[in-house]
This record gives sequence, structure tokens and C-alpha cells, in this order.
Amino acid sequence: MSEYPLGCSLKIPDERRKRLKKKRKKRLTNLIATDSRTRATFAKGYLFEPGRVLTVAFKGGDYDLHKDIARWAKTWEKYAYIKFDFGHDKEKQQFRRWSRRNKKKKADIRISFESTKENSGYWSAIGNDIDWEADGEPFYPANIPTMNFENLRSRKKSKQRAFVLHEFGHAIGFLHEHQSPSGGCDKEFRWKDEKGYIPTFSKKDGFIRDKNGLSPGIFTVMENEPYLWTTQQIRDNMLMFKRDYAFDRTKFDPKSIMKYYYEPWMYTKGKKSSCYSDQENTTLSELDKKAARLAYPFPKKKKRRSRR
Repeated sequence: MSEYPLGCSLKIPDERRKRLKKKRKKRLTNLIATDSRTRATFAKGYLFEPGRVLTVAFKGGDYDLHKDIARWAKTWEKYAYIKFDFGHDKEKQQFRRWSRRNKKKKADIRISFESTKENSGYWSAIGNDIDWEADGEPFYPANIPTMNFENLRSRKKSKQRAFVLHEFGHAIGFLHEHQSPSGGCDKEFRWKDEKGYIPTFSKKDGFIRDKNGLSPGIFTVMENEPYLWTTQQIRDNMLMFKRDYAFDRTKFDPKSIMKYYYEPWMYTKGKKSSCYSDQENTTLSELDKKAARLAYPFPKKKKRRSRR
């Protein structure tokens, strides 16, 4: 296993940053009730109405891959009052599809498997951004994806499931757990090279520990091969969220599917960091499930009146 992270990148196009900030401020009042016993980080102003049916379509990938993604994604439906409609035709053995030529929206969530300069890695639009329009233009036009899984099948099955659960968590409004203000992880991340670090580069992993066991900083690693993240991408994906995000700030959940595993070197305290977890999270945690119920409560069942 590589000692470096392969997490998702929340992509926010530069030309949309001002619009997104305006949207965040506008929706700060669009909050839901909180439960102090529930611990998770979800964007309250980015949630859909409970019971929303989100249509999903694929561009690329085969039937078996689509079937696995649909099955894993629907795990969220057990705990949140929300539905994913994949347009599954069992007789034809196919799911709903979309293409770059589409002028009209084929689905709410549009999945691609691209590995290009413009679109790569694992990422998803956050919650109801997919519905939002700015100046009469959709935030996500019909001919671009809202979610991407680059080379998903190159991972072992448990990792594939984890990526799908994680990205669909973003799709319904959940944010990165390690960015929660309750976790304070950005104060524990190793942003700069360890003092005395000798730049050591590997074609496979990029910058790695030097011969003395000293570690490079996160910016050194992520801004270079094989990641090539911009400084802004690193900030968007790893820094603690500020108050202009409308999200539920609660106690840190190290077992959350929304928290990616980071190796000890990424923390200044190593394994002693409060943000460190000793294994990858590949399933929904108990607190993920509770938070899903809170964000998307199921309708209360009507009590039957007893007949006398």
C-alpha cells in the first residue's frame, strides 16, 4: 500500500467561487434542528427536502460496475429518507446513461469515470448544488458530470465501496469529517516539511520520507506528482471549514465514512494525533447512520386507532 493518501477532491471551479460563497451566506438561515447526541459534519444549507428522489445516470463503465455502485449507494437509503433512482432495466441489463452532448438534464447525479486533465480522481458535487442556478445559469450544466470515479475497478472491492459511500455522502450534503471545526485536524496536519528534511522523490509516490526518516509536508507532497493539486485544492479539501459554511458542527467522528485514512506522517503527532485512525473506514459508522436519520428524517408512522 502506498503511504500517501488517495482521497477525493472537492472541485470548486475558480469562476464559481464567488457565486458559491454568496450561496453559502444566503443559506445560513436554512438550518435544521440539531441533536447533541449525533456526531457528524453535514451541510445544513445543502440538504434536499426529505423524501427527494435523485435520478442517477452513468457515462462510461460496464453493467456490473454500475450494478455495484447502485447497490453500495443505496446503503444510504436505509438510514436517510432519500432515494436514488438509477433507471435500472433488468431485462436489458442496463442503467440510465448520459453524455457530453446532452443539452437537457438526463439525471440529477451524473457519474463519469474519466481520467483527463479537466476531470480526474474521485469527487462529487455537494448536496443541492446540483439544483442551484446563478444568474440564470445552472451551477452544473447538463453536459458535465457531478461525480467521478477514476479507475475505480483498480481498487479492491472494500475500497471501491468506501469511495462510493463517501461520494454519495457528499451528494446528499455530507462534508469531509477531517475538516470539521470540532476535530481541529488542520492544527495537527504536517503542512510543512519536517525540519532538516532532504527532498526525496519516488516515481510511484512522489515526495517520500528521506534516508533519515524525516517526512515532507502536505503541500510538498500534494502540489507535485502524482497528485498535482493546486494550493487552493489542498485548502478546499483539508483546511477546517469556516463559519460561512452552513453545516452542523459536532464532535469529531474518526470512524466516519466521510473521513479518509491518512498515514501517521501526515500528522505532527503521528499516531498520537486525535485525528488519526488506525485503519481505513470502508462502511458507514454508527454515527454516520444517526446523522443520516437526523438530516433526512423518515415520516412518522401514524398510530392505528384501536377499534372498540
